[in-house]
Amino acid sequence: MSRTKSIYNETLASKYNNKDILSKSVDKILDDQWNFYEKDIFINCNFSVNEIPDQGWKIHVSCTLKNALDILNIVTETLKKEKVNFKYLICQIKLDKTVSSK
Repeated sequence: MSRTKSIYNETLASKYNNKDILSKSVDKILDDQWNFYEKDIFINCNFSVNEIPDQGWKIHVSCTLKNALDILNIVTETLKKEKVNFKYLICQIKLDKTVSSK
């Protein structure tokens, strides 16, 4: 999938680690029917035929540092089956800072 090249080229993510474990995990699950883009500290994953509404519902899924990767994998698999757009933190470093600050 060309995802890594397109979103990590001179982006915030490339300043951290362009082979981040979070993105590697999502890459293994999603296929070429998904589009990816970086916005702020997130990677957005959108099913290609979905229109992105200006407003709508958002569900936050919490995790700990210990279970973050497992949670991301479970959520990604579920949302892939339902073709639901989602986003996740851009890299493990941001996740560590976000979870640690709570």
